[in-house]
Amino acid sequence: MNLIVKRALKWVIAPPMFSTPSSHPIRVLVYGDSNTWGWVPTESGFPTTRFPLSQRFSGVMQRELGSGFEVIENGLNNRTTNLDYPTPIGIVSGEAFNGAKTLPGLLAAYAPVDLVVILLGTNDLFCSVPTI
Repeated sequence: MNLIVKRALKWVIAPPMFSTPSSHPIRVLVYGDSNTWGWVPTESGFPTTRFPLSQRFSGVMQRELGSGFEVIENGLNNRTTNLDYPTPIGIVSGEAFNGAKTLPGLLAAYAPVDLVVILLGTNDLFCSVPTI
């Protein structure tokens, strides 16, 4: 990773307000969709595999930030910002993919969380285009 990008990332994730020594690492929740999950594109779409953690955004972030941080990955395929997915997927209702509805429970589950990185929006297109 480019040194300038690495320094910028540390400034965004660890501004001076986090620079005081702490008894625990700074906990960063990376909350996103299939891009966070590590979806490997395939021609048919399904089935797929995940990229290794070392290649996913959260794994790269953890490596670059170092041991003073704990990066928690929570990626879910089809997750949206604040929209219910138009159809259930298997036994999971479309509402379960709504990021705004599910984030509060995850913040409680992962507490304490010092910072949240939200990587959503890609799947909103599928929820907002009328079907013909």
